[in-house]
Amino acid sequence: MKKFSIIIPVYNSEKTIKKCLDAIYEQTYKNFDVIVVNDCGNDKTVEIVKKYNCKLFTLEKNSGPAVARNFGAKKAGGEILLFIDSDIALKKDVLERILKNFEEKKDVVAVVGVYAKEPLIVDSLVEEYRTLQEHYWKSSSAGYISSMILSIGAIKKDVFFEFNGLDERYRKADVEDIEFGNRITEKYKIFMDKDIQGYHDSDDSLKIIMKNFAKRATQRVTLFMRRKKFDSQYATANRGFGVLSIVPGIILLLLSIYKLYFIIPGLLLFIVFIFSDKGLYWFVLKDKGSLFLIYFVFIHILLQFSIFYGLLRGFAKYLLKNSKIGF
Repeated sequence: MKKFSIIIPVYNSEKTIKKCLDAIYEQTYKNFDVIVVNDCGNDKTVEIVKKYNCKLFTLEKNSGPAVARNFGAKKAGGEILLFIDSDIALKKDVLERILKNFEEKKDVVAVVGVYAKEPLIVDSLVEEYRTLQEHYWKSSSAGYISSMILSIGAIKKDVFFEFNGLDERYRKADVEDIEFGNRITEKYKIFMDKDIQGYHDSDDSLKIIMKNFAKRATQRVTLFMRRKKFDSQYATANRGFGVLSIVPGIILLLLSIYKLYFIIPGLLLFIVFIFSDKGLYWFVLKDKGSLFLIYFVFIHILLQFSIFYGLLRGFAKYLLKNSKIGF
């Protein structure tokens, strides 16, 4: 029987770590050990973790999830490394499904899952928006993908170390797993199974979500320019066109208050935005109804401005870095 080493980086995770660990120990497949790496938090996370039969390590200083995951991987005894975020509670059959994928797909070295459409803890309407959006964007991209997802991500241990693990220059929860997946897929294959799911406690603050969208959009520019192609999972070409259409579209619609002739190009760009991800809106409509869909679209449009800003900032940084002009 293949053995899993389940690696959980934690940082001030007292709100969710019990739910996370309970779900792991309720798995139908039992051949695993659990490694928790404390990234120098200052809440009651360690006290909670000590009640469970797992290995607990504390880093010397706060270093970020990339360092924590690499550290945990070095302590792993299993043939398969399963990385789980501390704010996720897995469904009971996750280990079984991961193992089945590895057995049936001999060309695959990593298997990743998606977030369930229901949040782990319901804190706000914004969190419900984010949970649905993340679930759809991930599950609609199921199949062979070009990025690694370490919120629920399993990889063969020898392959993890073949690529020297995660790039530790990423200090926060950024795009370190995406960059890692880009490196892996130059040689191997990663598979996303939409039936491998965990309940996620998503961000419940619009301000935090907007900030994270902008930051990750900036970082994705560097990855895009390196590969010269869109991602096959999250940052698809259609969604890229959607971002580039909605911002000028909204601006033109606002200008139509003063000059009516702006309304037609504004509406056309708005339609392009809707059709760039029409499956998302149909999914929300079926699941939550028309009133929630109106709210969902409004929040989604606001976040496109964050992404647009992040993309502009990312391209500006890229051009400055690669310019022959010294600054």
